[in-house]
Amino acid sequence: MYVAKQMMESGDMDGAMAKLEEVAASESSPDTKAAVYLQIASIMRKEGQKGKARQYANQALQAKPGYGKAYIMLGDLYASSSSSCSTDPFQQRLVIIAALNKYAQAKSDPESASTAQSRINKYSGSLPTKEMLFERGIKPGESRSTGCWIGETVSVRAAG
Repeated sequence: MYVAKQMMESGDMDGAMAKLEEVAASESSPDTKAAVYLQIASIMRKEGQKGKARQYANQALQAKPGYGKAYIMLGDLYASSSSSCSTDPFQQRLVIIAALNKYAQAKSDPESASTAQSRINKYSGSLPTKEMLFERGIKPGESRSTGCWIGETVSVRAAG
């Protein structure tokens, strides 16, 4: 980990990423392996590579199922993409539903429950409105795709 940090500080991001992947692959502790994958996800997010960040967050979840911090990372990736994924306000709100779903999963991890609830409180007001659903002839509970790089199917629900 120290070597990877030194590489990052010297600007060798590719070398640092390779070193971190090597550390994660050789790690036997699920907690440590998940933490390293989440660190890589965080770096990818800062580099603007959301798809790769999601990939590493999912690897953290494979190493440590139920890892709340990885679900929060996924929720944050999705929430930060809502306005860039579409100009359609309804489609943007479907992305928020996907983010809220990840935060809800994070709540089951006691270490992340408080952060997850805070995010849920923050984004719940951005659910589609009942009027949006009515205008589109959509009933709560119907499935819709978020589209964009997220590509998840969510169960539509309305605010309030």
